[in-house]
Amino acid sequence: MDKQFSGFIKWKGNLTTIVSKRDNKETIFREIIVSTDEQHPTSMLITFWGDLARQLEVAVPNQRISVDFDITAIEYVKDGKSFYKNNIKGWRFALGAVDVQPNWVVSSAYQSQQQPAPAQQVAPLQVAPVQQAAAPLQQQAAPAQQVAAPQVAMQVNGLPNPVMLNQGQAPF
Repeated sequence: MDKQFSGFIKWKGNLTTIVSKRDNKETIFREIIVSTDEQHPTSMLITFWGDLARQLEVAVPNQRISVDFDITAIEYVKDGKSFYKNNIKGWRFALGAVDVQPNWVVSSAYQSQQQPAPAQQVAPLQVAPVQQAAAPLQQQAAPAQQVAAPQVAMQVNGLPNPVMLNQGQAPF
């Protein structure tokens, strides 16, 4: 099963070496926790093996990342009973910008400070006749406008980074 998960790096583990008991071969791996950038984030522990584990050395916490991964279940048999463990193995990733603070924390803090204003009706603008151009115009206050959140445009290898797209939009 191939899937993709995008968010930011919440935690990055150390490069770890293990030795196979069967053939005495060394293998390296690294685990990272990737969290979504939502008000109620979802997190996933993803393991990278071999060269991909080494390539993650440049990644830092709070950096945007998009990961392609496979999910498999590993069966363990102990005392005649079977136990299963899910294995989430990353096989490709793309790094993006580093966020000091995830967007959902900033937006929820902003929303909690803002009190919703009651709906107001605005009177039409009154314009003075041309003969009385020197007379001051009476204008009503304009309603408050919502400001869109800043967006960071990122490209990876000359292509749009799917991590940086708005939520709900398809990458292509």
